[in-house]
Amino acid sequence: MSKCDMAEIRFTYIRCKAIDASLINIPLCITKPISRNVTETSLHVRLARPVTNIVTRVRFMKKSSDYSLYFGENSYDACKFLDNRKIYPIADYLFNIIDDYTNLNHSCPYKGDIIIDRFRIRKDKLTWLPMPEGEYALFTSWNIDGKLRAELNFYFSYK
Repeated sequence: MSKCDMAEIRFTYIRCKAIDASLINIPLCITKPISRNVTETSLHVRLARPVTNIVTRVRFMKKSSDYSLYFGENSYDACKFLDNRKIYPIADYLFNIIDDYTNLNHSCPYKGDIIIDRFRIRKDKLTWLPMPEGEYALFTSWNIDGKLRAELNFYFSYK
């Protein structure tokens, strides 16, 4: 197992799927290499109307021959979380990694554009992660008003 101060963590791919195109448009969804060990991920989600009832399902996956559930899965009320990030410690830990790169900085309702701009993994934001080297993914499903509206999957390597 690796310690984060020695580990190399690199996003390799992002897959975005707007299931309800009448509510969600995703004009930008990209991970691109900047240098040998550095990538930047950018995401732009456009909401057609204000949303308040958002539940996010997060599954932490590890690749063997295919991606399978590794750490488990959790569902989070996104609006409650954005009101008080401490109520979901795991989600807070993950959000802390991206919060310098996003405009997700207020409570619901959310409307218009949601942006993650040129996100790079910063080791100073990570603490020790008890996991072996390998290929991993965070699979996220976004339900708004009780219906699946989008899926965002983030793939990364940990060495």
